[in-house]
Amino acid sequence: MKPLDDWIADLFAGAQPRCIVFRVDAGRKPGLSFGHLSRCLVLAQAARRRFGAHSVFLMRGYAEGVAHAENHNAKVSVVVGDEVECILRVLKEHGGDWLVHDLPYGDFDERVFQACRERGVKTIFVDDARFRTPGVDVLLNSSILARERVEAREGVRMLLGPDFFPLGPDDGKMAPQTPWKRTVLLTFGGSDPTGLSVKSVANLAKRKWVGIGFQVMLGPGFEEGNTVKGLVEDRDDFMILENVAAPFEYFRCADLVVCAGGRTMYELAALDIPFIAVASARHEQEPVRAFVEQGLALFGFANFNGHGFVAAVDTVLNGDIK
Repeated sequence: MKPLDDWIADLFAGAQPRCIVFRVDAGRKPGLSFGHLSRCLVLAQAARRRFGAHSVFLMRGYAEGVAHAENHNAKVSVVVGDEVECILRVLKEHGGDWLVHDLPYGDFDERVFQACRERGVKTIFVDDARFRTPGVDVLLNSSILARERVEAREGVRMLLGPDFFPLGPDDGKMAPQTPWKRTVLLTFGGSDPTGLSVKSVANLAKRKWVGIGFQVMLGPGFEEGNTVKGLVEDRDDFMILENVAAPFEYFRCADLVVCAGGRTMYELAALDIPFIAVASARHEQEPVRAFVEQGLALFGFANFNGHGFVAAVDTVLNGDIK
């Protein structure tokens, strides 16, 4: 994967953005978590660092998503009324010269891109699951499957594949040392909508692990924290981490990370940290398989299987896999 600073200029087609409006959502909703917002926060930070551009995040009013954006010092405007009209209004109010559209929904109104073009606003479409190419100026799809799935379209600049994964800044710091000989970190995204935290902890807690401990990272939108804590309240080989501000510090200290099949897989691959991936949604199943086939993940599960999952963790820690 290439450092973001090496290709951020390509993302903006060689131009220098002044104000970027990010149309993105985050929250505890079916089909939605916090990965799209995290990606946009990274891009906004890089654009500010490289170009001095300021950004506005136009979001649906999901309280936990808006709060997460504001906690990262983002300026947030809430979607009101018609989607396209609202986007155009916010662009005009803030002098936006670029629109970054990063939403997971299957259906969206492509008229917004033509409307932006007519107003001299450049557009970037960010995708990693639908493999569509709308009529935009730039398409960013960093999926491991993008190069074989995305069709070219005349006039659209294409940035495809993991080389164009927007990895966040890494200061190289390390998290506090754990009391165990080896540490496994479990992290399943901002809201973990399919309950992988509960499922994985419930299965791992069925046995006693000698010299091995588990850190369980719970995101800002996760609602079953008390359930997870209840499963391990009398265990000294489990540690609960909530709302971690700098996850890379914990990734780097872990001997193994277990994650969902989204953004974190790419982060771990870039950081060269061994991991097991579990798909949390149907669209994550193929990328998980591709990561395993290419030797980037040690094991991958298209669907959670308690026995197989524990066996995989045990094989990595106590078997021949390094």
